[in-house]
Amino acid sequence: MKSIVVLVLSGLLAFTITGCSGSNESNPSTQELEKKIAALEKENTELKEKLKADGETAKEQSEPADKADKAPEAANQTIEVNKAKTIDGFAELTITGAKFANKIVPSKPDSFYTYYEVKDTANTYFDVVIKVKSLLTTGKGSNEFVSVKVVYDDKYEYDPFTTIEKNGGSDFTYTNITEIEPLKTGTLHYIAEVPAGVAKDKKPIKVIISCNGEEYTYTYR
Repeated sequence: MKSIVVLVLSGLLAFTITGCSGSNESNPSTQELEKKIAALEKENTELKEKLKADGETAKEQSEPADKADKAPEAANQTIEVNKAKTIDGFAELTITGAKFANKIVPSKPDSFYTYYEVKDTANTYFDVVIKVKSLLTTGKGSNEFVSVKVVYDDKYEYDPFTTIEKNGGSDFTYTNITEIEPLKTGTLHYIAEVPAGVAKDKKPIKVIISCNGEEYTYTYR
């Protein structure tokens, strides 16, 4: 509104000056208008500076609040070894360990058991073991609770195959033919074949676990 007043007064000043251009005498009305315009322009400049300063202050105050709001969510999306993560009404997940090995065997192998041995000597296996306790009211396929992705050096991705222990950990069987009944627990192995060099260096390895629409990150190293 004040900007409009400045424009109107400027127009009046121009009109007054034009009307008096033929006279050499000083016009008091013109001088008064000039003073009013100068005062309004000064006030307008001060108002703009104040609004700018207020906007920057509000931005600074809102940024910490935004970060504080996001922090709990980020913390909730991590998962650690031997610390159960509960997905309400769906499952409880516990990573019991992860390791590199050329041969993967059940936790308590019997006299006869299934095992997985890498065929390419340039590669090795990275085995992530997750216990899945069903919180559902009916049985569900053990391969339908969790999917896993292994990320090496923050960019190389590997998709594991899965197997599940049976008979108390004495053998392996297929996840696609094995259900986990309500409130029961299955021990699943997510086995990714990776280059052997991955096991030897110190570059980061993360395991991305997807469960019921959410993602959780386990940092191996």
